Amino acid sequence: MRFTVFLLFCSCAFGAAEFASGTLTMGATTGNVSVTSLSFTPKGALFIWNGQATQNTTGTGANFGMGAAVSTSNRGAWHHRRLLASSSVFGRHTGAGCMVQMSTGNVIDFAVDFVSWNSNGFTVNVGTSPGVDFFVQWYVWGGTDVEVGLLQFNSDVSTGTEVYTGMGFKPDALIIFSLGMTATIPTSDGNSRPGIGFVSHDDDGTIRQAGFGGKQVNGANTARRSQSATQAIYIPDTSAMWLAGGVDSLDADGFTVNYTTVQASTVKLWALGIRGIRAYVGAVDQNVTPTTGNQAVTAVGYTPSMLMMGSFCAATVSGQQNDESISLGGATSAAQATNSMTTVSGGNNNGLANYATKLQTCLLGGTPTIQSQATFVSFDTTGFTFNNTTVDATSRALLYMAMAPQRKRVIQISKNIN
Repeated sequence: MRFTVFLLFCSCAFGAAEFASGTLTMGATTGNVSVTSLSFTPKGALFIWNGQATQNTTGTGANFGMGAAVSTSNRGAWHHRRLLASSSVFGRHTGAGCMVQMSTGNVIDFAVDFVSWNSNGFTVNVGTSPGVDFFVQWYVWGGTDVEVGLLQFNSDVSTGTEVYTGMGFKPDALIIFSLGMTATIPTSDGNSRPGIGFVSHDDDGTIRQAGFGGKQVNGANTARRSQSATQAIYIPDTSAMWLAGGVDSLDADGFTVNYTTVQASTVKLWALGIRGIRAYVGAVDQNVTPTTGNQAVTAVGYTPSMLMMGSFCAATVSGQQNDESISLGGATSAAQATNSMTTVSGGNNNGLANYATKLQTCLLGGTPTIQSQATFVSFDTTGFTFNNTTVDATSRALLYMAMAPQRKRVIQISKNIN
């Protein structure tokens, strides 16, 4: 009699990926600043800030920055600012640091560079200090299965597909960020168009992506915003789109973008690529009045370890619309934070906010008032739950990317025994 014996290995194990997030207050003095609370050595970091000195408060003026680092020679950042009661707009993008900020007159008043990855965290260096502390969100990835790369790339000048290489591996997820400027890096300018996008692929290779952006022009009280649940690059102009494109594929050494809107000169962008994780990009409509309380997202299909959530703080539309608003936050099981800004077109009502205990915040006006706000609650077996502490009559479209360790493949071995 013959028997067949089947042996299964790694049927439910997960890969060696590590995720962490937190906040720093830094900038009052120059010199090194370190995070020493981690149990692993990171391989890449993302930074978000809005130039506000006090945590968990709203403030005046519109201010937002985003940067990343993977090594001392590979980092990038942009900053976007509009002064209160003024039509002066300042923007800068740079490849010489992981954080940068402009003050009045296009003067750099905050510049931070990456120093090192450490066994318990990382170190950055404040080279230019504004003399006050800023609230900075940080997100890091590490682990033996994880690779992190940062690729600066330029948009095409004609619509259609463009292949980008140089990442060094096939990414499982991308975070794309840009100030929407065509000028050579590093450059300061009065016209800035920030854009942020998420890209992931399912286990079967399906690409999921979403993006949002804003726009302000120096010397004019004009502000715009845009958001897409199908394109990772989606940056507005005054009355039309400035740059738009979707990622068609994640490739062996990078990715391929299909541009639907371009400019005569190339726009400068960065892509932070992560390999060795599972990721899922989606969109959810936030509850409206009077439905505060918990809201569950179950589309992910597995338990995440990290969440990023962004929004242009309006209901889903096609193309761009009036006013500019950015909310970008995130969470791990141990921490959550968000930075936000808003500018009302046709006036000088510019506001900002940061929270070390919130996942999402949407604002209105220069005071400003909170239109909607949510806190992270939990990672669940098929997704995550957030709690709407403030809502109104607008069902805002929230974009998210949920991340988790890579699932190991099932290995089946069979042997016939006579």
